[in-house]
Amino acid sequence: AVYRDRMCDLGHEAEIIEPNEDTTRWDFEEYAYARMSLEFGRGSHLDSTILCANDRLAMGVLRAANEFGLFSKGSGGEQPFRVAGHDDHPLSGFLWPSLTTVSQDSDQLGQIAFEMLVERAESPESADKPIPVRLLQSLLVLRDSA
Repeated sequence: AVYRDRMCDLGHEAEIIEPNEDTTRWDFEEYAYARMSLEFGRGSHLDSTILCANDRLAMGVLRAANEFGLFSKGSGGEQPFRVAGHDDHPLSGFLWPSLTTVSQDSDQLGQIAFEMLVERAESPESADKPIPVRLLQSLLVLRDSA
C-alpha cells in the first residue's frame, strides 16, 4: 500500500506483477527469470522500472533483461529499463549491470526482532496487542541497473 501511495504521489501508476504460480518456492532467481522472460517475450515492461522485493528476485530479472538486450553497454545515457532490489545481497555489486538495491542494517534488525520476541515471551498478555511498528534506517545503494 505504501508503494502504491508513493507512486501515486509522484504521478506514476504502480503496477504489481502478480505471481503466476506457486509462491511458496525458494528458487527466487529461477522464478523471476522465467516470469520476466515471459513478460519481456510478450513485449511487456521493456521500458519499465522493476522494483523487486529482494535482490535474489532482481538477479533473475537481470538475467532475463540481459537476454532480451534491455541494458546496453557504454550507452552513457539513462536506460529505458531499470531494475532494483532490496537487501544488498553480497553479489549485487558483481552482476552486470551491478544491481541498485536498498541496504538495511541486518544486525539492528535482528536485535530489534530479538527484543520484541523476548518482550512477547515475558508478557504473554501482550499477545493480543498489535505488534508495534518500528521504522529502521535504510540506504539506497545506487549502481548501474537503475
